[in-house]
Parts: sequence; C-alpha cells; structure tokens
Amino acid sequence: MGLYNTILSDIRCPNCNQRLEWQSKRITYDGYLLANAMQTIPLTQHISGEMHTSCDECRIFYEVEISTGEEGPLMSSKIPSPKTAQRN
Repeated sequence: MGLYNTILSDIRCPNCNQRLEWQSKRITYDGYLLANAMQTIPLTQHISGEMHTSCDECRIFYEVEISTGEEGPLMSSKIPSPKTAQRN
C-alpha cells in the first residue's frame, strides 16, 4: 500500500474493452523520479517506468513497462476469485 500516481492512458482491457485506471509508484519524467503523491499524470513522451492496473470485469491484472511515452508489451495474469483464494 502507500501513495501512488495515476497515469492517464488510453490503454483499455484487451478482453472486454473496459476503461482502466493505471497506477504507478515508479515513474520518471525526463529521467527524474516523480514523487508518489497521488498525482494524475498524462502519458507523454517524457514518461518512463512501470504502470499497472486490474480489470474488475475480467479479474485480470495488467502491467506494462513504458519507455519515453511508448507502451511495451502488456503483461497479464488472472486474479483468483475470492472462493479460490479462501481454499488455499
């Protein structure tokens, strides 16, 4: 937990096309680390780092690496349902 920044991006869930709210604790602007102060930051060519989110509809966690405003490959993993998590 802790403070994070919200990243404004047009990347939607590739499974259901839901709008996603991206977050990050490791974003740089022109090489300078931004403070995690609950800021809302547009994704521009000055931004690099890692951002993540989850789709509530599909229960999929997404993570993407950003380099100078360009998104890398979208990594995903399924979030266990609450019933499955309780059994473990």
